[in-house]
Amino acid sequence: MVSQFGDKDKDRQNFFTQNNSCTRIDVFEELSPTNEAALRQFFRRLGAPQYVDEVIIPTLRLGDASVYAAVRDRPWPPWGLGARTFSAVCVVHNVAPESWAPSPVFTADEEGTNIGLIGALYKEVLEALAVSRTSEVCYLAAEGSVLADRVLERNGFRRDDDVFMTEHARYFTYRAPAHELLSNLRLDDVSVPDLLAYDFPAEVLDRNALYHLGILLGARPGLTDRQRPEIIDLARGGHASKPGGVPGGTGTDLGTDQFGGLLGELPYVSLGRFLGSDAENLMRNVLEREEKFQPATVLPFGSTSPFVDERRRRGRTLDDVGFIYDAFVDRLKGALPGALSRMGIEGFPVGRIELQVTASGDGDYYRMHRDADAESTRALSFVYFFNAEPRRFFGGELRMYDDRGVEGVAHANCSQLLTPRQDMLVIFPSRLPHELLPVRVPSQKFADGRFTLNGWIHRAEKC
Repeated sequence: MVSQFGDKDKDRQNFFTQNNSCTRIDVFEELSPTNEAALRQFFRRLGAPQYVDEVIIPTLRLGDASVYAAVRDRPWPPWGLGARTFSAVCVVHNVAPESWAPSPVFTADEEGTNIGLIGALYKEVLEALAVSRTSEVCYLAAEGSVLADRVLERNGFRRDDDVFMTEHARYFTYRAPAHELLSNLRLDDVSVPDLLAYDFPAEVLDRNALYHLGILLGARPGLTDRQRPEIIDLARGGHASKPGGVPGGTGTDLGTDQFGGLLGELPYVSLGRFLGSDAENLMRNVLEREEKFQPATVLPFGSTSPFVDERRRRGRTLDDVGFIYDAFVDRLKGALPGALSRMGIEGFPVGRIELQVTASGDGDYYRMHRDADAESTRALSFVYFFNAEPRRFFGGELRMYDDRGVEGVAHANCSQLLTPRQDMLVIFPSRLPHELLPVRVPSQKFADGRFTLNGWIHRAEKC
């Protein structure tokens, strides 16, 4: 391997040699007292002490998250609290099956140009993710970005049409396979010790310097609560690019048509104790039919046949619901006039009513979508929640978005998050963007998952 310094300088120490020689890369999913003290000191020195309590600790508590840190321990006693310092930190968390959102590699000010250290830390991140060939890395960059767009696309990221809107800008999701990013940054053929020792080709330095400094500078305004960062955190449950979506049969992708009016309260109704004692019978009948459930499908606008696409939706559905259809639909029709009145929707002639059961197990989700476009006869969607008692899953919230008045883009600042509650029915317009956030079932058992009776009320077609 040819060093960036050339043969005549191979014995010369670079500026960071001494510090890097006593640095190791650690990864942890929980904060010990020693690591928490070092982490708080690190972000306090960056001028962002709130980042630990507002971002890192909540992210770790949600699970599927890790902190990668460049660590230096004091070589003399006393050891313990205060004896450890971090010189670089990267926080990585899962936003969907096989999709991961790493933070920028934050560095202490004196390490800001230590590309060997930054590359070593990021190599550890990518190698951990690249164990799965389908694992991908995701960032959110603002519409109109120049440097961020250039840096990401040069290293193999592709921009999706998923949009997250804040009060300052629209942000698009950029994705790249982890193993390809490792190769594009030329980190696949150089070891962590060589990176720390700056024993690597100049191309590695060039690629990693532009990549990491571009991402860090784009995200830095958000770290210190300043407005209009070019790159923002990609958080679970907060935007269109991450998985979600209410389980809704063959729900369609988010379209571009819009409601009239201004942003305001979302039109939906929730009704508790909807089935009462019949909920227990429903659960028993569903569990008896476990083997009849099929992989959930999607139906994009313009398509005629539903198909399985786990990048958009994961779950299982049961269409044979004759055991509950009549009883459920009778109650639904009885509740409909009051629900329409509360949502401010004029009554309409009711046509057919579709109904299915959706079972959401560990890691299942449905990305943001609508159940109808302007030409569909689907008028209202409904979701009825039920589960085994006591409840043995977490997550799986239903999130609904308002896109009125913003050119069909779901507005994250005007959304409603509904936690699944036993025997609760939710009714909302089928054109309302919505998503199912990822479900976690620690036992991995079918019976312990999140269940819904979901479907659509159609307008009667004109003869």
